[in-house]
Amino acid sequence: MNPETVAAQAAHHPDPATGAVAPPIYLSTTFERDPDGEYSRGFVYSRADNPNRRSLEHLLALLEGGDSG
Repeated sequence: MNPETVAAQAAHHPDPATGAVAPPIYLSTTFERDPDGEYSRGFVYSRADNPNRRSLEHLLALLEGGDSG
C-alpha cells in the first residue's frame, strides 16, 4: 500500500464514546482518577501519554513498517 494511503486511513476509527469519525484533540493535561486512586483508562498526564500521541505513534509505526512508535 502507498504511504499516502496508509497515512490517510490509519487513524480513522470512529470514536466509540462519541461516534466522531476523526480523532478529537485531547487538550486535558491530567486525567480523572478512579475512586480508589488508580488510572484504569491508562492515561495519567498528557505529556506522558494521551490518545493523540498513541494515534500518532501507531501511524508512524505503520508508515515505517515497525511494531510500535
